[in-house]
Amino acid sequence: MSPPKVFISYSHSPDGHREKVIEFAGELAKRNIEVSIDAYIEHEIVDWNKWSENEIRNSDYVIIVCNEYYYNKYESITSKDIGKGVKWEGYVIKNEIYESEGNKKFIPIAFNKVDLDYRPRILSVSNSVVIHDDDEESFKSLCRIIFNKPKYAPPTPPSRDYDPNSDLEPYEYQGFFRKKKGNNVNSEELIYLKTNWQGYEEFLWLKDNSILIKIPEGKFIYGNNIDGKEYRVIKSEQFYIDKYAISNEQFHKFVSETNYKTEAEINGYAFIADINRTWRKTTENNSWVDLYKENTKNHPVVFVTPNDTLAYCDWSSKKLPTSIEWEKAARGSNGQIYPWGNDIRLDFPFANFGLMRKGTLPVDSYQHGASPFGCVNMAGNVWEWCSDSNVSSNLRKLTNKSKFEVQNRLAFVNKGGSWLDEEESLLCYSGDIDDPEPYFHMGFRCVLNI
Repeated sequence: MSPPKVFISYSHSPDGHREKVIEFAGELAKRNIEVSIDAYIEHEIVDWNKWSENEIRNSDYVIIVCNEYYYNKYESITSKDIGKGVKWEGYVIKNEIYESEGNKKFIPIAFNKVDLDYRPRILSVSNSVVIHDDDEESFKSLCRIIFNKPKYAPPTPPSRDYDPNSDLEPYEYQGFFRKKKGNNVNSEELIYLKTNWQGYEEFLWLKDNSILIKIPEGKFIYGNNIDGKEYRVIKSEQFYIDKYAISNEQFHKFVSETNYKTEAEINGYAFIADINRTWRKTTENNSWVDLYKENTKNHPVVFVTPNDTLAYCDWSSKKLPTSIEWEKAARGSNGQIYPWGNDIRLDFPFANFGLMRKGTLPVDSYQHGASPFGCVNMAGNVWEWCSDSNVSSNLRKLTNKSKFEVQNRLAFVNKGGSWLDEEESLLCYSGDIDDPEPYFHMGFRCVLNI
């Protein structure tokens, strides 16, 4: 089935705007959208007016790139001899809307919120999207509009025929695949779901209803590559990692089947901090049970120690990630310093940190801050335990989170930062080492090795 066709109407002003539009058009083309834009056409067109009219009328959608220059030309505020292309396209657009008795195909977009105020008046109530640089979520919002037509399927991977030589076999539901048995994982089912927006396969793990992302083998940058001193390029094997941190609901399923009690429940204490990050031991509201409510079922489970996480892993036939596995899943192969890129973007946060929310958010929040592989909330929300223990104390320790000195005793790595911590904790190569105690801002996710 052919992809949807989109025509882009835009102004060449101000300087640099045309280049940005062309770059935007290229991003759409990468998403299986046929893009028509006059910059792609050699200017040997005999009748440009006729060509642009046909493109507008024959396209499934027309994207209007809004700014002050486009608005002034579209609304004929400028002189007659300026912006003839936009004026002509505006005339065709108005007639198309009139003939179809409403707007069904014209989408105003802008590269910032201010420019969106310059939507043509006839499109003032239309669905609109602000496209931010390097923000996959804004492209997803636009693609959801474009692919909403019934005759088009959403941008999913191509259908897969069964390959008897692959490590997958058909599952009972049409279009789904599962891992072949005999891989020493207690015969649990790994069911293929889809290829995500980032281009990596996602699977359903039936034991705890988690979504796993397949991380391919290969080299990646591990460690602090900003100062140029404490990093190295290493190779990791293929593994699967939870897309989301383990939730209260998933942990409840584990406890219901095993009658497991966490160390916080048995010992009667846990560690919490106030907004000034002053830590204290508490004997009240100190376990995951106290936080398990209807509106927090999808929040990450906390107050769990490494022993608690390992018990969950044994039950679910998974394991805790090593710091190497965790870091690769968080930053991808190219060494970016945050899961989403190299900028913190305080004006448009990609993570729950710095007391923004004064608590955890659902594990599937901040999808636009996902890692290059599609893993969500690998920065902020909760710190996540890793399997590394007895590590040397030269691992970077965040002073605003130091609760105890770790001196020649068992300690575990945790990575990713939390809602309580500042932005430096979000760095993919950063981390902490802590006593294996229950903390109110620390959770985990699992990996599967097959």
